Amino acid sequence: TTTTTPYKMALITLCMGDASAEIIGTRFGGTLRIPWNKRKSVAGTMAFFVSSVAAGAALVMSLGVHGWWPAQEPLQLLARLSVIAMSAALAESLDWGEWDNLAVAAAAMSAGRLTERVLPGL
Repeated sequence: TTTTTPYKMALITLCMGDASAEIIGTRFGGTLRIPWNKRKSVAGTMAFFVSSVAAGAALVMSLGVHGWWPAQEPLQLLARLSVIAMSAALAESLDWGEWDNLAVAAAAMSAGRLTERVLPGL
């Protein structure tokens, strides 16, 4: 299960994070923009991060209840999901043009693989 976590998180960040960023950023983005990409809002980026962590935690916990995922230490789970979501949100905030979804997935997978080494319990 551990080796597939980065791929699952990449899918979650693309589905939940990207969609949340679009909806919240468009609706509530206002004038507070990210300094390095004025097309992206702080609200959208925050929505990306929060929804990715929440969806990842919900997935892991729901699979764990059914025995399809090993039990997790809550703080370690939150730390790992936060690193993955933050990396993906940072990638989303950059101007990748047509390649942004690939960049988000690559960032999530890379962060997931890295955190396997640092936080091996997830």
